[in-house]
Amino acid sequence: TAEGGVGCASVGSGVDDGGVGGEGGGAGRVGGGGDCGRVGGAWRRGVAVGARQRLAVRGAGGRRLRGHLALQRRFLAGGLGTVRGFDYQSLITPDPDTLPADVPLYGGERMALANLEYGFSLFKDVNLFALYDIGMVYEDRKADIDLEGMKESAGIGFGIDDAGLRVNVMKPLDGDGDTIVQLRLERAF
Repeated sequence: TAEGGVGCASVGSGVDDGGVGGEGGGAGRVGGGGDCGRVGGAWRRGVAVGARQRLAVRGAGGRRLRGHLALQRRFLAGGLGTVRGFDYQSLITPDPDTLPADVPLYGGERMALANLEYGFSLFKDVNLFALYDIGMVYEDRKADIDLEGMKESAGIGFGIDDAGLRVNVMKPLDGDGDTIVQLRLERAF
């Protein structure tokens, strides 16, 4: 018998929705690499706040439940789609009890992030956005999620509705990063 499974549930209508998912695996006959489980979820909401203005917010998080996550199942943050203004998949807080400082990390076992966008129409199908992101990935699944330890970025975006094109200019708020210009060909969240 195969041991393992994946489950997901979502509710919503595209822009205003949420979802939660979980998965588990074992070392059964299908050749699983070990016993593991994880859960993750996301929620997003967009509301009109004026005739040509919109506020959008998203929250997401996840954690390992048991076992050790394979590299491809670990949580990642940094860059487009997560915490803009930081390098791709660069955000992680290491667990000093399990890894020496010189071991490179890839992903973590716990993650939390939030995004906020305020957009308004400059003229037909052309929008300007004020952007704010906060988030972090933790190597230790039992780590406390501390707002002071999370990374923040802010910036502006310029988008064309019909093309789905967005150019963002983001800057980390902790002062230890460069301004990043990002091009995206779909809605951020």
